[in-house]
Amino acid sequence: MPLKGKVALVTGAARGIGAAIADAFGRAGCSVHRIDLKEASLEVDITDRTALAAAVARIGAIDILVNNAGLLARGPFDQTRWSTQWLTTGRQPRCPAQRSWQAKQSRDPAVGRTVAPWRAL
Repeated sequence: MPLKGKVALVTGAARGIGAAIADAFGRAGCSVHRIDLKEASLEVDITDRTALAAAVARIGAIDILVNNAGLLARGPFDQTRWSTQWLTTGRQPRCPAQRSWQAKQSRDPAVGRTVAPWRAL
């Protein structure tokens, strides 16, 4: 699939695997949006649903979505740490998918005839 001109969003893209993925999409000709807590084109805490939705809305339709953000938890796992972990890797990744899907539907009505992928979550 040709990637030139596609819009890619990569979460957890400040370093490591996320940065490598974002760099690869950039070399392939994509317009790449990087989301991370710091050192990214969009500095967003993905556990903040409102901030994440606003960031995705600014981008518009997204052709490629890589939900790479994650946490390395060390030490005891209390309720606060569990909630943060769940928000980062469990619930929040579907927010960019939902917003992107809505933008794609407004751009191309044929998109609405398929099943939204996040509904299975």
